[in-house]
Amino acid sequence: LAALSGALEAFDGVNMSGVQAKTRALGQICVARAAAMGLTVSSPEYAAQRGGHVSLTHPGGYAIVQALAAQGIEADFRTPGTIRFGFSPLFLSYTEVWDAMDTLQDMLASGSWDKPQFHVRAKVT
Repeated sequence: LAALSGALEAFDGVNMSGVQAKTRALGQICVARAAAMGLTVSSPEYAAQRGGHVSLTHPGGYAIVQALAAQGIEADFRTPGTIRFGFSPLFLSYTEVWDAMDTLQDMLASGSWDKPQFHVRAKVT
C-alpha cells in the first residue's frame, strides 16, 4: 500500500489536458514517421479518436514485433499483420518514440527483422 501511495504522489498535480496532448503528440510522431516509411496506419487518422495507441500494418508484423523486442522496444502484435504501439505520456519521452521509429526504419531498410528466430511463433506475443 505504501508503494501505491508513493506512486500516486508522483503524479499529484499532473494536468490531464497536458497528458492528453502529449499522448496525441507521441502518436503523431509515430504516425508521421510510419507513413514516411510507407507503412499503412490502421488507427484512426485524427489523434483525438486514436487514444494512446497506434496500429501499423505490415505482412511481417509478427517478426517485426519480435525484432523490436530484441532491441528493447515494446509493441504488441495483432493478427494478421498489425504492429501496435502504446504511448504512455507519463513514462515515455518524445526522444524515445523518435528513436523507436528510427530503429523500426533501420530494421525495414536492412531487412534485419526477417531473420528465422523472429518468425518462430510464441504462445504469448
